[in-house]
Amino acid sequence: ALVVALLLGLTADTAIRGAFGTLDLSMAPGLAPQITTIALTAAHLTLLAQMSRTPVEVPGAVTPPTSAYAIGPALVLQTLLLQNLAQYTVLIGWSPPAVFAWTLAANLMAIWLTLELARRGKPARWIVFVAVACVCASVTPDPPMALAAFAALIGPAALALLRMSALAAGRRSEHGWTVLTLGWLTLPLLLFGWYAHYEVRVPVPQAIIPLAAATLVSAPALLLRPSDRSEPAAVSLAPVFLALLLLLLPLYQALGWRSVPPPEPLFPLRVMTYNIHQGVDHVGLPDLEGIARVIEADQAQIVALQEVPRGWLVNGAVDALSWLAQRLQMHAAWGPAADPFWGNAILSRYPLLDVQNTAMPNNDALIFDRAFLSVTVETTDQRIQVVATHLHHIQREPQHRLPQVRALRDQIDWSLPTILLGDLNAELRHRELGLLARSERIHSVGVLPTYPAARPRRQLDHIFVSDHFLVAEVTAIASTASDHRPLAATLLPSGDIE
Repeated sequence: ALVVALLLGLTADTAIRGAFGTLDLSMAPGLAPQITTIALTAAHLTLLAQMSRTPVEVPGAVTPPTSAYAIGPALVLQTLLLQNLAQYTVLIGWSPPAVFAWTLAANLMAIWLTLELARRGKPARWIVFVAVACVCASVTPDPPMALAAFAALIGPAALALLRMSALAAGRRSEHGWTVLTLGWLTLPLLLFGWYAHYEVRVPVPQAIIPLAAATLVSAPALLLRPSDRSEPAAVSLAPVFLALLLLLLPLYQALGWRSVPPPEPLFPLRVMTYNIHQGVDHVGLPDLEGIARVIEADQAQIVALQEVPRGWLVNGAVDALSWLAQRLQMHAAWGPAADPFWGNAILSRYPLLDVQNTAMPNNDALIFDRAFLSVTVETTDQRIQVVATHLHHIQREPQHRLPQVRALRDQIDWSLPTILLGDLNAELRHRELGLLARSERIHSVGVLPTYPAARPRRQLDHIFVSDHFLVAEVTAIASTASDHRPLAATLLPSGDIE
């Protein structure tokens, strides 16, 4: 019953996130999230009131088995990987509605398997070994697309089986609640260890975190014998029918999924670079809708985004790129940097071809990896190369930005019509940006402060163009939807481009 309850809770949470495009209810605009929040709160209070009126008779001291600590590490895997719609959208490469349906189907299979094993009694030993193998496949770092799809489908069921085995293994003792509490503490500790890798040099690889969680979950099932033979139990199919109803949500999402409208004429071309601060405004509150409104009001045709999260738990596991692309009705290209789920992106009113993401040459010297994303924007009669990037962020370390700027100067073909947009974390007067500013065929669109957003004093965000373009206008848009102001420019063709 406990395993089924946990699965139903996780499935419902995934369903709510998927229904709102992975946007947390507190971040989602419109009336629907408010109604959903009120309904969930009312249901929760009703259940609490009902429980308070129901007498509970406890025949004796009830203590969990010592192996119940595995519930905590299992939730690490569930929240970090197996219920993370945004991350699987990146890894599998499917559309968000397809990933949403696939994940809910996986949860449905996990609920059915749990009930079926409860009906039959103790699972066979070989099934436990298969479950361990499936969980190991689920925690593979940056897996191939086929393996990611397999892990998303089979992982929840395998993890549910291991949770059942853990609860059936080990002996109950007076220390059961203490061990269970310590198991729950692994949830914040392991997640902290995962994200600490982006701030400091940790002596162990990041991939150790999910592997450690998988080991803690698997150990009781592999090493301990059940305390007593589990007898077949009568089960209710109500959880299965409830999960089946939730499958209607991705169908509804797919039916409402909108395609990008035909693009407008190319020139005058409005371009923008925007560090979206992981969807958080200048005081630390989530505001992806505010970011979308800024881009929408400016009517930019090509937008480079930095600090784009796609499944980071510290940002509510939101898929910021998919949400913004659907909200703004724009084509999207993704360029991972720090890991497969955080980096740069490009939104465009025009189709995007030849998408290439290039790691910076000095990433071995950095804690936070950097990259630059290049695409070809295709119009009816013209192709333009657009590059988006985000350079090393520590101001007092220009030596780390110098090789990054050299890569932008030397690895980009500036003989083509080219636009470079990004948060370069330096000003034009600094020597690293001088490598671009002094180039004959590369020009900055202008100097306007962009950071901090409330009272900008420095220009960290820049637009550089090849000499195929003329600059008609440049604007640092007054907005605090992020900690940076977006920088936008209107471009016209020079004599070298039609």
